[in-house]
Amino acid sequence: GMDDVGVYMVAVQLAAAMTIVIDAVMKAYGPWLFARLKLNDNLINQKIVMITYAYFACVTLAAVVLYFLAPVFVPWFAGSEYTQAGKLLAIMGFGVAFSGMYLALGPYIFFSEKTVSMAVINILAGCVHVFLVFLMVQKYGLQGAVFAGIISSGLRFLAVWYAANRLHPMPWLRPFIRTAES
Repeated sequence: GMDDVGVYMVAVQLAAAMTIVIDAVMKAYGPWLFARLKLNDNLINQKIVMITYAYFACVTLAAVVLYFLAPVFVPWFAGSEYTQAGKLLAIMGFGVAFSGMYLALGPYIFFSEKTVSMAVINILAGCVHVFLVFLMVQKYGLQGAVFAGIISSGLRFLAVWYAANRLHPMPWLRPFIRTAES
């Protein structure tokens, strides 16, 4: 109903604040990343991976903090009639975190100039999302819509990570080990 849509939209609008911060970080990070990828240096690539992992940790930590704070601050901020929006925002933060991590990996695909994989992944993730929303909203209501977003964002993140590493391999499993080449 319309009340549920209103509650959901309050949560979405508040999650947009996290999205805006992530977007700003990625706009600053992109040019820095491209300049270093052009160097094609193993030691620099290891540092890039360490920075990427630190970023992943930061967005995950932000989602965890949001999980605990959202149920408290949303009713205070938006009113007690939006208590459910706080509960939705608490879990929605994890979907935003996955989207933020996805954005950190996209530049590797753009750098490889093989962007068709991004389009395919995004279309498939969108289809999965729509399917999961229809499936999960019937059973879990508004939380089902949020969980569908988390699952599709998580799958999109993993698919882009896989594609990025295939198109522009990075030392994802060995960022802290100096190799003979470095």
